[in-house]
Amino acid sequence: MIGSTDEETVLDRWSAAAAQYVEAVENGRRGSWVAEHFSHLPDASHEVVLSDLLTRYLLPHQRLDIICPHCGRLWRQDEPGGSAHSPFLPEDRMEIASPGAPD
Repeated sequence: MIGSTDEETVLDRWSAAAAQYVEAVENGRRGSWVAEHFSHLPDASHEVVLSDLLTRYLLPHQRLDIICPHCGRLWRQDEPGGSAHSPFLPEDRMEIASPGAPD
């Protein structure tokens, strides 16, 4: 999940980076572009490069959602990259008013 205030900016930055990669490929500069931006992936396919670019731009803005296998609560990460999470209850269990209430 990406915060709505960041989504457009993040996607614009990814699009610009992807366009630079495509331009490098079209102009025969793929090898030098990959060496500059992804030296750890010298033989990567187009799919891997574009996926890695997407991850590079999205990951710092994503919030992790976890569903508890025991109670069904959704735990949403408070801040991207943070360790704190806030609970949400499934709609059919709204009678439980607080996270500490017994199941």
